[in-house]
Amino acid sequence: MPSYTVTVSTGSQWFAGTDDYIYITLVGTERCSERTLLDKPLYNDFERGAVDSYGVRVDEHLGEIVLVKIEKIRYWVHDDWYCKYVTVKTPSGDYLEFPCFRWLVDDKEVVLRDARAHLPQDDKTSLVKQHRQKELERRRKTYRWKEWQPGFPMSIDANRHKDLPRDIQFDTEKGVDFVLNYSKA
Repeated sequence: MPSYTVTVSTGSQWFAGTDDYIYITLVGTERCSERTLLDKPLYNDFERGAVDSYGVRVDEHLGEIVLVKIEKIRYWVHDDWYCKYVTVKTPSGDYLEFPCFRWLVDDKEVVLRDARAHLPQDDKTSLVKQHRQKELERRRKTYRWKEWQPGFPMSIDANRHKDLPRDIQFDTEKGVDFVLNYSKA
């Protein structure tokens, strides 16, 4: 029975940690793992700045790991989580890194590609190709621009700061630092 070691790094920003349930699914070229809850008994998982490791057991070899799905399910109250990265140690001892560097807000699933750069023509499976297309469509919807005149972009298409995705909003720490520096001046 193969076993993978999954290491998850939580950001060090204010309020980056979470008490929500975090699930992971490893997607390989041959098959996927079961959706696995990442939880250590009597341990406060996913605290700010923490790097936590978990074992994921599978019935059969998954092939080469190409994607990692992370899912956050609310435990009690609205609790955002900032995930820096996920690493996977395969049964053969290889390490794969899956950068995340984003906030998981509400009950959300994020699918991560490995850190190696791939051109679209180098995508090995149809699953990875579909993931790339979905990611491009999502980004087109999220990062659209208002036009000043036809053909001339003006600014991002959002009416308020809160309309922007949490990942691109001005960081709380930077905002506090700005106010403190402004008050000193």
